[in-house]
Amino acid sequence: MDSLQADLETVEGIDAAVDTLGDRANAIDVLINNAGSMKFTPTHALNAHDVHSQFAINLLAPIWLTRKLLPGMIDRKSGLIVNMASAAGERPSPKLAAYGAAKAGLIHFTRTLAAEYADAGIRCVAIAPGPVHTGLVDKFTMAMIVRSVPLKRAALPAEIADFVRYIASDAVNLATGSVFTVDGGLSIRS
Repeated sequence: MDSLQADLETVEGIDAAVDTLGDRANAIDVLINNAGSMKFTPTHALNAHDVHSQFAINLLAPIWLTRKLLPGMIDRKSGLIVNMASAAGERPSPKLAAYGAAKAGLIHFTRTLAAEYADAGIRCVAIAPGPVHTGLVDKFTMAMIVRSVPLKRAALPAEIADFVRYIASDAVNLATGSVFTVDGGLSIRS
């Protein structure tokens, strides 16, 4: 399939993108909500645009995409939704209040979906990575973050993709409502 572009900050943009798929949207077996937006800002300096943008991309877009693709999964009585959360959604992260709150909401959304659609044969899980080399943060900031990671490195995008493939495999077909923390040990630090 060719790539598909969408404005993930608006319901209309998401609806328009999914609508271009036509009947193919009803055949999607696995939805991976992986878009992300992060800005390091002290809470007292947050502005409305940044908060709205981070919530729109990190929480609302997965909700709207899921809403659009669930009917096909319900009809087939199978499907997997993988929400890319964050270690920041599980633990306090200074200067990431908006991002962390949105990712915490995504974790709650994941667990709610799992409970709501288990009888329909649909699984929903979240992956909560620590730092990943994605370009969301500059090299200096990444180096500072990595110092607090017990394994002393950030994940490569391919490592997270491998974990998603594992979650989608039959080896993990009983996992639903789970949050898989893949953070190099960051969560064991207080």
